[in-house]
Amino acid sequence: MKEQIINYYSNEKQWSTYGLLIAIGLLIVSVLLWKTAGIQTLQRGLACAIGIMAVLFIFAASLTINHNNKRIAKAQQISVNDEVLLKQLETERMEEVMRNAYTMALITFSVALVIGVALLVVVKAPLTKGIAWGLVLFGIYGLLMESISMRKNWVHLEEVRHYEVNNRN
Repeated sequence: MKEQIINYYSNEKQWSTYGLLIAIGLLIVSVLLWKTAGIQTLQRGLACAIGIMAVLFIFAASLTINHNNKRIAKAQQISVNDEVLLKQLETERMEEVMRNAYTMALITFSVALVIGVALLVVVKAPLTKGIAWGLVLFGIYGLLMESISMRKNWVHLEEVRHYEVNNRN
């Protein structure tokens, strides 16, 4: 069970690192768009929205990587005297994650997507349309990342639930 928990956090860290690299790429795209765009253009609005999105994702990915580093270190120090207890604690923790961890992010990304689509329909100004497209991309990318994370966490929870305990007491 201990190895499974360490592998889980290592995998989470790896995915967060991918997210960080994608966000850095988005920030570079944002800067390039900004430098090549006219003042009141769709590209300038898109650059602004992508830049803000990239900074938010860089912040979130960095926090997640740091959190997972701490959890890996903590998991490595776990004494495996009672795998039944370890399984119970990990099951409870993951059930809590699945109940509560995604609500605000899913709401945020969904609202961004809806606002972006609404602005695309209503607004005519190119700069605002660029911001709207950025909101749509933010919403879609965020929902996609949360969906991947939810799926991975659900799989981990099921693996923990079905883990065969081998106590040596």
